[in-house]
Amino acid sequence: MKQTTIRYHFLAICMLLLNSSIMAQPAEDPQTFCNPLNLNYRFMEDAVDAREAADAVLVLYKDDYYLFASRSGGYWTSPDLRNWTLIVPTGLDIEAYAPGVLVMRDTLFYFPPSNTKVYKTADPKSGIWYGGPAIKAYGDPALLLDNDERLYMYYGVSNSAPIRVVELDPYTFKELGAPVDILTAHANIHGWERRGDDNLLDEQPWIEGAWMIKENDKYYLHYAGPGTEFKTYADGIYVANSPLGPYEYAIYSPFAFKPTGFITGAGHGNTFKDKNGQYWHIGTMTISVKHMFERRLGIFPVAFNEEGQIRCNTSWGDYPQYFPGVKENPADDNFAGMMLLSHKKYVLASSSIEDHGVSN
Repeated sequence: MKQTTIRYHFLAICMLLLNSSIMAQPAEDPQTFCNPLNLNYRFMEDAVDAREAADAVLVLYKDDYYLFASRSGGYWTSPDLRNWTLIVPTGLDIEAYAPGVLVMRDTLFYFPPSNTKVYKTADPKSGIWYGGPAIKAYGDPALLLDNDERLYMYYGVSNSAPIRVVELDPYTFKELGAPVDILTAHANIHGWERRGDDNLLDEQPWIEGAWMIKENDKYYLHYAGPGTEFKTYADGIYVANSPLGPYEYAIYSPFAFKPTGFITGAGHGNTFKDKNGQYWHIGTMTISVKHMFERRLGIFPVAFNEEGQIRCNTSWGDYPQYFPGVKENPADDNFAGMMLLSHKKYVLASSSIEDHGVSN
């Protein structure tokens, strides 16, 4: 009788552990995620022991997504924006900050700002790239191929020089005409452009990270400021009726702004369409503890209102939200309803570090 009872208890414990193990496994088809994106962020090669990925460009090419980020040792590909595979390329200057990427003529082009050469491939999954024509060096390059097949380069990264645009020949990538100045910092009237975690530092901000999208015949130029190391790193918007301007500041700027939460920042990335035609924004999120460039990547849903204003919903940006393709209107309805059970609950610990109390 005693042996039977022990055997029964043993079997019950085994079943309990088995069920717990099954419940602990990740879902085969997950519906939600949390920012930052679950990527194999590389350790910095020439800095302290910290990881980083930033200044992202995410494009859809031949029914797969490709994600490029600063000095990540490669680039990622995904069929669904959920599961990512790192590709380590050959023949490509991959060790660059803020590369430019362009899909054109069934080819993927890569523009590293540190190198005056264009690279190209028709098979990015192979990792094999080929050198293209020599070009002028552009800081933080971003390209727009317009509906009429004319090509424009937007560029600039400085605390004094402007963001500029110039038309390029779509085959030789030589400049057609003179560059046009679009914008410089105006931190005295654009409060979010002031440097600091609270936008209170009296310093000249860095204006960088241009990106361009066209929607309903209007051109929406993104630009990042005031500095990648700050919680207030965000993207503002200038709008024009033609790719060369003139551009007008969008008073609803910043468009992508996330100064609070478990991880902060939403600037310097790009806005792209998923396979369903829904806009998303991928931005740079900051940790900046071990190093000022200790950064990650996050994505947020984007939409346009009736007045043509572009908006990015970062409200629940580091809480569970639904993957692209799950919700019809993610810009308004993407919060998964999950909250921390421990929020504002009483916590007791035997010790804590000064200025890092138990409540943290």
